[in-house]
Amino acid sequence: MALKLSTLVSALALDLGSGKLTEKMLRRRVFGVFTVLAGVALGIFSGGSSISCLGAGGKPVFLLCVFGTMATGAGYVLQARLSAAGRTSKQPGALTTLAQCPPEEAEATSALVCQLVSASGQIALIALLSNAAGGASIGSAILNYPMRASDWHLWLFEGAQGAFFLRSIQLLPSKIGYGATFTFSLVGQLLTAFSLDIATGGVPSFARVSGVALVVAGAIVSSKTPKAS
Repeated sequence: MALKLSTLVSALALDLGSGKLTEKMLRRRVFGVFTVLAGVALGIFSGGSSISCLGAGGKPVFLLCVFGTMATGAGYVLQARLSAAGRTSKQPGALTTLAQCPPEEAEATSALVCQLVSASGQIALIALLSNAAGGASIGSAILNYPMRASDWHLWLFEGAQGAFFLRSIQLLPSKIGYGATFTFSLVGQLLTAFSLDIATGGVPSFARVSGVALVVAGAIVSSKTPKAS
């Protein structure tokens, strides 16, 4: 919930900062965002299981987890904003670059730098966890990473899907806004998970179905733009 709340609120803040939202549109977006969050909460807590993040460290560890999760949610939105740095100032809310180059080239560069930074961070994390577990070196940790050659098509699909997602968040916010973009992204995740649960023999409860319905309704409300008078 903290992750979704941070993502949607950060996206809404960027839309608000662009100056394109009227008061009526802002109320609609806020209502839609909290409708989506209500649907997510209903889906999470309908199982009746308790959720605890306190762990052995007590309150400080819990607060650190919440802060880190919310920072991650905001990071998704900032990634979209910074990856679209090649957009010109003619598009409200977009960033500009110092170098005079085509928008597509600047966006491709931004996306590449973003992925290189992400890969560097993940390699550093693997090295850290390897050392904590008594591993010899980062090289051995990477070589021992569980990968099978027979899964090449899955890795290829995952890479293509990641490239499609990254390109989408470069283009969609300028068309429908950050709030609607990430709201529909969340809807896609939940509907896919819901479909997989059913496909694997799961029987969804009424609360889960109601939660998904709330999420879809919230996405529709938040993305709808009032007609100009």
